[in-house]
Amino acid sequence: MYLPAHFEEKRTPVLHALMRARPLATLVTLGGSGLEANHIPVETLTEPPPHGLIRGHVARANPVWREYRADSEALAIFQGPQAYVSPTFYPSKQETGEVVPTWNYAVVHARGTLRFVQDTAWLRAFVERLTFEHERSREAPWRVEDAPPPYIEKMLSMIVGFEFSIASLTGKWKLSQNHPAANRRGVVNGLRAAAGPDSAEIADMLSLLDEERRDKPAGQRRANVLQTERLDLRQLELGDAEFILELLNEPAFLQFIGDKGIRNLDDARTYILKGPVDSYGRHGFGLYATCLRDRTPIGICGLVKRDGLADVDIGFAFLSRYRGQGYAVESAAAILAHARQVLGLQRIVAITSPENFGSIAVLEKIGMKFDRTIKLDEQSPELKLFLSVLCRTPRMI
Repeated sequence: MYLPAHFEEKRTPVLHALMRARPLATLVTLGGSGLEANHIPVETLTEPPPHGLIRGHVARANPVWREYRADSEALAIFQGPQAYVSPTFYPSKQETGEVVPTWNYAVVHARGTLRFVQDTAWLRAFVERLTFEHERSREAPWRVEDAPPPYIEKMLSMIVGFEFSIASLTGKWKLSQNHPAANRRGVVNGLRAAAGPDSAEIADMLSLLDEERRDKPAGQRRANVLQTERLDLRQLELGDAEFILELLNEPAFLQFIGDKGIRNLDDARTYILKGPVDSYGRHGFGLYATCLRDRTPIGICGLVKRDGLADVDIGFAFLSRYRGQGYAVESAAAILAHARQVLGLQRIVAITSPENFGSIAVLEKIGMKFDRTIKLDEQSPELKLFLSVLCRTPRMI
């Protein structure tokens, strides 16, 4: 793919976000008869690092799984939003007339190798996940179990699964970055006035890129709220959108905390503004970016005031590659001490799914005790509620 440097997008979470938002991939393989292209809905996983994994399935009658040359390179193409850009969008048209039409778009190329899977249990688990992903927003989602078991068994026998191990990811965000600022603003305004969701999405992507280009003055950089032996905790800001997008779409977050509907960077920015940033202003606390000493954000940890709870509760979530290293205990203990000693809160609670054994272990290590089982509302699942032990100062572990 021809890729001028100013159009290159290297950030893996951003590339994964487009792959999830536009999951119909064009899979290009080399078989006995030459190149073959198949259009396949897939799921994109962040693990294993650094690039993740793609899973999908094809009809058993499709020769691609028989003709694919083992260990040969395959290419998966994910086409993002695209829109025509008229020369009338550019202010420079009035100045020089030296403008021509173009096309703006975003696309991801994933290169790697394929492994085909015929195991029935693997296939069923995969189609259940894929179905859940695309049905969950419906009022009455369809589930695999809704169909007669013999029929499902028959349908599973007619497909072959695959895993695509991603060796490299290439992103091309052709968004008028090679034009001066005035022309870029003209493109944003022109596309927002045009019809179609793709035009609006391209406009948002270009607008976001321009905001990210603006260097924030050093004096405006957020100071740490807390510091522990290994970590800095600071307020979240719009520049953390990429990190939030990745964190809130990790499998463990979706399973134990829930789907926040964060599908792109714009969603992540809205989440930051309406959630943590709003909480800082309203309550003087919120969820904080938990960072390594080099400022790399690895998770969030902080305090939340929910409508369904009388008390303030502590919450935390970490990227999977940083779990199991004691960061959750270290940051949560610091937040608990801050809540008592600085904010003067008398009671701190925590809520968690009964199956979230990792979070339960963290809460117990920082001195919180199980109190009772609750429901935040009539529709919500049962949760375990933990209470801080007021007579004991939390100990850093």
